Amino acid sequence: MFSSSRPITGDEPGVVFGVDKYELLTRSQILVNLHRSDDDHGYFEWARMVEAMANGCVVVSEPSVGYEPLVPGVHFVETDDVAGSVAELLDDHDRLDTVARAAARSVLDEHPLAASLGPILDRLAASPAAPAPTRQQRRLAKRPIVRGHAAPLMPPFTPDRDLRLRTYRALMAETRLQRDIDALRCRLRHGDADHVERTVTPAYPDAGPEVSVVVTLFDYAHLVTETLDSLVASRDVDMEIVVVDDHSRDDGRHVVRAFMDAHPDVAMLLLGRNANRGLPAARNLGFEHARADRVMVMDADNLVYPTCLRRLSDALDDDAGAALAYATLEAFGERAGLASAMGWHVPWLCERNYIDAQAMLRRSTWERHGGYRDGDELVFGWEDWEFWLRLAEAGEYGVHVPEMLGRYRTQVASMISVTNLAAPAMLDHLRELHPSLPWP
Repeated sequence: MFSSSRPITGDEPGVVFGVDKYELLTRSQILVNLHRSDDDHGYFEWARMVEAMANGCVVVSEPSVGYEPLVPGVHFVETDDVAGSVAELLDDHDRLDTVARAAARSVLDEHPLAASLGPILDRLAASPAAPAPTRQQRRLAKRPIVRGHAAPLMPPFTPDRDLRLRTYRALMAETRLQRDIDALRCRLRHGDADHVERTVTPAYPDAGPEVSVVVTLFDYAHLVTETLDSLVASRDVDMEIVVVDDHSRDDGRHVVRAFMDAHPDVAMLLLGRNANRGLPAARNLGFEHARADRVMVMDADNLVYPTCLRRLSDALDDDAGAALAYATLEAFGERAGLASAMGWHVPWLCERNYIDAQAMLRRSTWERHGGYRDGDELVFGWEDWEFWLRLAEAGEYGVHVPEMLGRYRTQVASMISVTNLAAPAMLDHLRELHPSLPWP
């Protein structure tokens, strides 16, 4: 997967050209073709289908139109149950080989493109050459095409920018006041404006984790158990879980303690902050207490699959220069889709943050760059993006594992809805913080 917002040069991750593409097809057994919409049958992707078939790869496609003279079931597999059909083919090597051979024979011998395109190319080659353009034609060709009285492309439409920014600043002032009140109450009750309660499981003191998982918690009592369950189900990895409760207003801290009581054999540390400090401060606190060299960042409403931690740790083993590793996430909840689905590419990263915070960092990376930016209201909700940009400006990079290894929960209301009020000013601020990056 890749961004199509600018010309593709071939250096981008997730893009395969030329010989590399054909070698990939020849060592692949199946090409899966999915349409963009479920409304009706999509058109037959002739270019990619012919390339796949000619290189011995069996095409499994959702129902299509315009595939004649190819025959479904003979030259390719057409199905509404793509997953089931792929599983059946992988278990039936004879059928896989039969379809592959029939498809290759059809596109290479029975219906070669040379038979249909050859005469057309011959006619084009035999046609008289066009006269050289005149001086006036060359001058007109250099002009931009403007039909009628259409104006040039306009900048992004941001109505009431000043009002939105004032509203954002008012909300930030309210947040600051609430945190000041929190800190004062904390000082009165505990003698410290940033008092942190510490709870551990019996397995925690003697654990030697390969991976520390930092889970930040704020008002997710109804979801955090599901997140912790997904982590405990992780396979083939020694881990510890560090939960940072940022003074939740619900009973999230009690829920985590109950989970710890039920899982005494899991190395867990609960850091209960008695004054709210915000997400970047909570993550930084978790990193400060992480004992492993690799730290997985998790929000308390997201999930991982059992192989996630192992796969990401292996990716860091395989690429000693990578500062972090991240995998594709399944977005679920209010909106379905994918997150973190593209490889690390700085020009794309300057356009938008397509890499979720759910990633595994080397602890040394966090230490080297001073952690997540805290106390800067113009990166509120964009702290992970700013951190990625900081790494990119320093010449560091992340490695993408192109497998769906976690789940990202989308919700109606979140910090992002607040940041949208000041997005233009925040983007200007990011440019000022990291001026050497290739901003669009």
